[in-house]
Amino acid sequence: VVDEALLQGVLITRAKRLYGDQDDKQPLGQEWRVARPTIRLAVSSVLTKKECEKAAGVIKNAWIKVMIKRR
Repeated sequence: VVDEALLQGVLITRAKRLYGDQDDKQPLGQEWRVARPTIRLAVSSVLTKKECEKAAGVIKNAWIKVMIKRR
């Protein structure tokens, strides 16, 4: 999804997680459990409504394209 969105001019990145030992008695880095993959969006107030809608459309289309390829 990241690569597909970048090809369409929208930069997104994967969320980074801090993983540590696999020992159940120790937290995984700073995370107590492994989180599910998520999409987190941060939008600047400088962007216009049109730019935000374009970015959302690109992310949606990239997601759909990747999910269709996986089937």
